[in-house]
Amino acid sequence: MISFRSNSAVFATLVVSLWFLNFANAVTDDQTNILILEDFADPQHAWTQMNDPVMGGKSTGTFTLNSISSLGEFVGNVAIVPFLKAPGFIKVETKRGETWPDASACKGLQITARASTEYSGYRVSFGKNKPDGGMPYTYGYKTDMNLAVLDDFVDLKFPFDTFTDNWDAATGDAIISCEQDSQYCPDTASKKDVSTIAIWGEGVEGDVHLELKTIAAYGCTSDVTSSSSSNSMMKDPPVPVPVPLSSTLKSDSEIMIE
Repeated sequence: MISFRSNSAVFATLVVSLWFLNFANAVTDDQTNILILEDFADPQHAWTQMNDPVMGGKSTGTFTLNSISSLGEFVGNVAIVPFLKAPGFIKVETKRGETWPDASACKGLQITARASTEYSGYRVSFGKNKPDGGMPYTYGYKTDMNLAVLDDFVDLKFPFDTFTDNWDAATGDAIISCEQDSQYCPDTASKKDVSTIAIWGEGVEGDVHLELKTIAAYGCTSDVTSSSSSNSMMKDPPVPVPVPLSSTLKSDSEIMIE
């Protein structure tokens, strides 16, 4: 027997259930099929530190694979380049040409990280393309990586359409974004084989301290799952479940299901 003591209670319960269903679908669309590109607990790629002293700068930086914490630690200081009178850069990058899983059917990159210093010059780049007329030593698609100082690690998502390969070699800032002109967006070949990934501290003077847990592609289809390399790892996060109708609701409006 079903006894309805309040139509408003029924309506409210249905609204809550539908909200959870919509939320679950959004989480599923955005997070299901996470394709791990690098896990710093068991790194598959060779990471190399490069700083601006190669171009006369004063910045310093190191990258360490910490086997105890299972993290990659990017630490340093971005200083003023004397002849430019502007901040330089530090970066850590994988060796170009290494084998990567196919991320061409994914929505973008996801970095799980934690910052220990207030610094606004973090960036991430991938690939080897450059625009016509680009500087000979610059390459790849780049985007800003805004990260506040927090106690916990956070998953930072970077849709592919936020990257551009038309960026200023002196500052790292985008000159023409992907949104402004699609010719500077990551092409399919670069997502299919990212070639290299780099994490930067660039264009902003200050101390850098970033801990990296994983780098992944997110929002990938099942086609990517079946064709990815054995070094990659798919992760399906739990999805919220709609709240069932309670057998009794302790309120003035009560629904009883018997």
